[in-house]
Amino acid sequence: MKTIHLIGAQVIVFSSTVLVTAGVAPQLYQDVRILSSDESGVTFEYTPEFFPPRTFSGSQGTFLDFNFYGGVSLPLDQAGRPNLRYRSLLLGLPSEKGISVEVIGSEYEDVRGVSVVPVPRVTEDDSGFGGVRNYEQDSHTYSVHEFIPAAIAQLGTIGYSRSTLVGT
Repeated sequence: MKTIHLIGAQVIVFSSTVLVTAGVAPQLYQDVRILSSDESGVTFEYTPEFFPPRTFSGSQGTFLDFNFYGGVSLPLDQAGRPNLRYRSLLLGLPSEKGISVEVIGSEYEDVRGVSVVPVPRVTEDDSGFGGVRNYEQDSHTYSVHEFIPAAIAQLGTIGYSRSTLVGT
């Protein structure tokens, strides 16, 4: 079985969902460092490069947005849920079967007393230049008392690109 090992560092709970789907070329990803790679798998370290948090206000209060280099927001159809950004990386794979992802270490900071910005609900306005973003929490999602996301790393889509098997 081929295994992708991930060593995560500086992962902030509630703000940096890491969707590790891929391996990396060091020149493409400044936040990823390959530690080892052989026929049994690849081990790499992902260290998010965070931007200063931004503050957003909504009818339910003030929220913080924790963003990082390469971070992707949840889609707008997830409006109201915490905007737990993720990072998707592309990796060449040796085969379609027997691929797994394993987190072998992580460091994180548990930030208490803050509300993570929800995915905004966008409503059209009369300007013709887009819409108005409303930051309102989904009360059910924000009341759950468990670690989210349940998995900080996972293998995503696998497919071919120009006859090379890749995954995210």
